Amino acid sequence: MRNINVVELARIVNELKKIEGSRLSKIFLPELKLLNLRFNDKDKTSLIIDSGKVLYSTKYKIENPKNPHNFVMYLRKNINNSRVEEIRQIPGDRIVEIIFKNKNKNILIIEFFGKGNFILTDENYNVKNSARKIKEKVYEYTKKIDPFKFKKQEIYGIEEDLINIISSKLSLGKYYALNFCKDYGYNEKSKIKDIDFDSFVKDIKKYIKNLMKIGIKKLENNFYISEKNSSEKNLNNVIDELYNSKFNKKYVVSSKEYIKNEKSIKKQEKLLVEFDKKISLKQNQIDFLSANRSILENKNIKFDTKTKEFKIKIGENEISIRSGKSVENKINDLYTEIKKLRTKIKGANETIVKLRKKEISKEKIIRRIEKKKISKWYEKFRWFYTKDNNLVLGGRDATTNDILIKKHMEKEDLVFHTTDPGSPFFILKSKNPSPSEINDVSIATASYSKAWSKKIASTEVFYVNSDQVSKSANTGEFLKKGSFMIRGKKNFLNVKLGLCIGSQDGSTIGGPYSAISSKTKKYLKVIPGYESKSKIAKKISKKLNLDLDDVMKFLPNGTSKIL
Repeated sequence: MRNINVVELARIVNELKKIEGSRLSKIFLPELKLLNLRFNDKDKTSLIIDSGKVLYSTKYKIENPKNPHNFVMYLRKNINNSRVEEIRQIPGDRIVEIIFKNKNKNILIIEFFGKGNFILTDENYNVKNSARKIKEKVYEYTKKIDPFKFKKQEIYGIEEDLINIISSKLSLGKYYALNFCKDYGYNEKSKIKDIDFDSFVKDIKKYIKNLMKIGIKKLENNFYISEKNSSEKNLNNVIDELYNSKFNKKYVVSSKEYIKNEKSIKKQEKLLVEFDKKISLKQNQIDFLSANRSILENKNIKFDTKTKEFKIKIGENEISIRSGKSVENKINDLYTEIKKLRTKIKGANETIVKLRKKEISKEKIIRRIEKKKISKWYEKFRWFYTKDNNLVLGGRDATTNDILIKKHMEKEDLVFHTTDPGSPFFILKSKNPSPSEINDVSIATASYSKAWSKKIASTEVFYVNSDQVSKSANTGEFLKKGSFMIRGKKNFLNVKLGLCIGSQDGSTIGGPYSAISSKTKKYLKVIPGYESKSKIAKKISKKLNLDLDDVMKFLPNGTSKIL
């Protein structure tokens, strides 16, 4: 994906103002140019900064290295748990500052030009550390024309084509420069002196102002801010999805087993060639010695006093015969060596046959970088949204039951539980709950209770107002973890057990039929049955192309059946 320009960067920074006032909770450096900062603001913002290219908040998290980079260790020591005082862009430049305040003020400077860089300075811009080493001890900015607040005289004297002034001097880039000229009726090759300058200044400022709020045109591997497509107005979301599709893209490579097997075959084939050469050489030596059995009597034959060997030259090769051995002894030794080499050739051929018989997949699909979706706060509970888009939460165990009632139950909520013990508490967050919503939450409460594992077709559920639920036990009684006292009138319903698991925009959702069928057409119904939870999850995962672990989270404990 291309690098962002000054105006696009300004729009992103404006969307990221939400992190101001929050604390920096985690710092990672998946790659030298890729920084991941996580904040404790309301949205638990995870900021991805690809220096030299782009920054954006993400709904996903990238796998981080087990051994952190030295620069990350330095950042953690200096700015971790610091409060974000301000995030701002340097006027007219592709540089962003994040100002952190703790005991001392630190400024993280991010460059989005060239190779990019992360630089940490103090409040006086004295350089403390950087991801890529720089010579400067004090960081200084080069003053550039601010496209949002430029003065007429800053561009009036420039003797260049209009398109160059807009794309380079005002830092909008060629696409937006051409788009402006087309929309406002300017000749892209005109000079400043040839146009109504005051009208041009008014038009370009209006155009730049519009770029901060109009819709975004999303392409396969790119994006542009464009009035023609206003369906998406959050630039962070668009960039996040573009990067996510890039990182999650599957591609095919040769499998490790296949590569290893091919290397082994080539190694054996290379040995066969070497063995043949050695046999040929030794056979030539035998032929020579057989024809010259009295060679050792030749006075020109060299004798090495150190090794005590006779050295006989045959062309470029040399035969060594130890003192005390005859030519016949050497010929016999050579035959023995040839015999051993032929045994090795036989072994190498057998190994090649075995390796070629192995059934190994030549190709393997892997992921370049796997990005995992960050869970929303309520996903630690049982949850679904009703047909009317009201949130329903349920406990998974005694601990989450406790947390649900103590921390998330509000005045207007309705609280649900089965008449029989062994049920999670469910709460319906709705000011004016409809009968169908109450019925749906009752079905969920019953389905996630022990009634499911007992294969009971229907069971009784009651619901009460939140002020009827208390942790205080009656005198002489004790409430265990996850249990609560219900006082006052109860409302009862008898409901059938059954749930739906569905796929909504590639994500797993689960709950009662009417709630899930209103969100997606891709779903499967489940009821109590005789197949294990894991088998049912695998079938649903395969049919709906969903993550197996996510499906497991929505299935009740016990055996089930797919309708």
